[in-house]
Amino acid sequence: MPDRVRHDEKRLKTVFIDISILNQVSNRPTARTGPKKKCRDLTFFLDKALDWFYFVNTMNDFYPTSKEQVARYQAKKLQELIGEITQCCQEKTLYQAHRFGLTQAEMKCLLLFKEERYLTVKGLAQKLEVAKSRITRIIDGLVNKRLAQRMVDPEDARVILISLTPEGQKQVEALDVFLKDLHHQLLLELKEDDRKNILAYLETLRSSMEVIKQQLV
Repeated sequence: MPDRVRHDEKRLKTVFIDISILNQVSNRPTARTGPKKKCRDLTFFLDKALDWFYFVNTMNDFYPTSKEQVARYQAKKLQELIGEITQCCQEKTLYQAHRFGLTQAEMKCLLLFKEERYLTVKGLAQKLEVAKSRITRIIDGLVNKRLAQRMVDPEDARVILISLTPEGQKQVEALDVFLKDLHHQLLLELKEDDRKNILAYLETLRSSMEVIKQQLV
């Protein structure tokens, strides 16, 4: 808080205390009049004045004036919102994996087979951005749950292909339905007139994020 604000605050509090003491003295009962009705109007007014003082002196923190302040405020707000959305998505993924009896890594691996019938260990590792040793453990988990299977590539016996079992295919379909229903429910929480604009803004935000990502590479 700036020194000027602290000084003004101190002066206002001093006035408040002086008036409070004055009220206490003036409101003492006497033999002639008996107890007087306490007057709270002035102290109430000063209390509200103190609140207004805080509001006015902190207004610029919430309503920046210059373009640079506005940009910094908006950037901070964007960072907070993206962080909250990311956290919400992570919690959703954790819940979804638990609901289907999978780890998050196993679920991500399964969903890669929505568009692919066969994938190699190397291909899965690249898509999930993990080491081959890590993807091997993930595949072992899916095989133990009878959701995936290994087979030799008929064109190259040195290559092992990974595919889904019929049970694994059903699991992927169930995951897909769950995700579509979840996002449909989310859309219904928005006003019909807002949906188009929000989707358009998200497209714009994604494009901007792609540009920044390319600059960081």
